Amino acid sequence: MRIKINEEHRNYVRFLWFEDGDPDKPIKVYRYTSVFFGGTSSPFILNSTILHHLSQYKKDQDPVVQFVAQDLEEKLYCDNVLTGTDNEDTAIQYYNVSRQAMTDADMNLRQWFTNSPALTTIIDNMRTGSERDHTGLLGITWNPKADTLQFPRKDIVIPPDVKFTKRQVLSSASSTFDPIGLLSPVLVPAKKFISSLWDKGFNWDEVLSDELQQQYNQICQRN
Repeated sequence: MRIKINEEHRNYVRFLWFEDGDPDKPIKVYRYTSVFFGGTSSPFILNSTILHHLSQYKKDQDPVVQFVAQDLEEKLYCDNVLTGTDNEDTAIQYYNVSRQAMTDADMNLRQWFTNSPALTTIIDNMRTGSERDHTGLLGITWNPKADTLQFPRKDIVIPPDVKFTKRQVLSSASSTFDPIGLLSPVLVPAKKFISSLWDKGFNWDEVLSDELQQQYNQICQRN
């Protein structure tokens, strides 16, 4: 919503609505003046605009500004940034430069989390942090004070009166969000079990035998 649309392009994003939002008034043609949220191309437009914006800072004579712009370009994921520095002084510089760069684009980098006490004090004073003591990204929960990573535990057990099919096994085994693959050692047994169902020729909605039901339950309990 912070990205304006050129005047000559606004006819491509027209829509019909009641005048002044009053359903008793005639329908009028309106045009978006900003990139609207939810459009098919909106994520691409946002990303390309941010990359173009950051490219201007990569030309800056200050090496710190160049580094931050390059790092933001590489570490931005949707509207999150996951990154780190080797020391607190660099972290504080990163915080100040990155916030200023995005403020120049009328975008606010907020809800910061860090395991640096010095930077935490600055964040709290600037009131851009979050009241939560943890944050989540890509399925991982990070507690910055304890500097620990955690995954939410899911107890997946088939009730005795429920008979799972291959489709349900796949659904339950895929319910853990782990795009980075840190939980692979834990999830591999369930994936091998699904592979065995393929080898046995099970159809998607064919009920598994009691032996296989118990085997999958044991896999879930071990995890």
